[in-house]
Amino acid sequence: MTTKKLKKLGKKIKKSNKKFRRATPEQKRVLIAKDVLKELAAESFITINGRWVVAEQNIVTEKELEDNAQLSVALKRLPQCEVCAIGGMFIAAVKRYNKIQCQGLFDPYSCSALGYSDYTHSETAALFGFLEKFFTPKQLSMIEVAYEGDAAGSNTSILSQNERDKVLEFHSNNGNACEMPDDTLEEKDEKRIESKLCMKAIMENIVDNGEFAP
Repeated sequence: MTTKKLKKLGKKIKKSNKKFRRATPEQKRVLIAKDVLKELAAESFITINGRWVVAEQNIVTEKELEDNAQLSVALKRLPQCEVCAIGGMFIAAVKRYNKIQCQGLFDPYSCSALGYSDYTHSETAALFGFLEKFFTPKQLSMIEVAYEGDAAGSNTSILSQNERDKVLEFHSNNGNACEMPDDTLEEKDEKRIESKLCMKAIMENIVDNGEFAP
């Protein structure tokens, strides 16, 4: 990308971030959901289950981690990544809000991913703490259950049985099936199509309602 194009992109991002800061909480949620939909359409987001964010390359460099740099700067050079619903909203919100730093989110030995099975308490607190600027803890739990189903890993105990049943029905109606380690390539491809449709349905619901309301 040329210097001229970078400057133009920088101005566009700055204008977009200014608009986001002035938006109401409901408008912010809608903007985040719309950005996830755009990333899905552009295939910048590839849907996965069970992990927040995974990239082929390091999301942050050792220097950025050491300097506790702004994560939004690192994301500008990331062409594509795998995300779950929570991870997709996190990336979209970071790009919009532009105010979260790298330390606490990344381990020096795992700079290409967020949310493996051994993710730390600090990662969880940092990621969900940031998203709670825009969504309530209950909303985030509902979104995770809607996408991951019974495999949801966040604090879903805050949901009533009625709320959980309603969200699981949404999950079932939108056909999301979790990938398994022994799935064939064909099965994985089919499940990724389903997970993309499910994420799309969740984001469209937020756009329509100003929050996730299954």
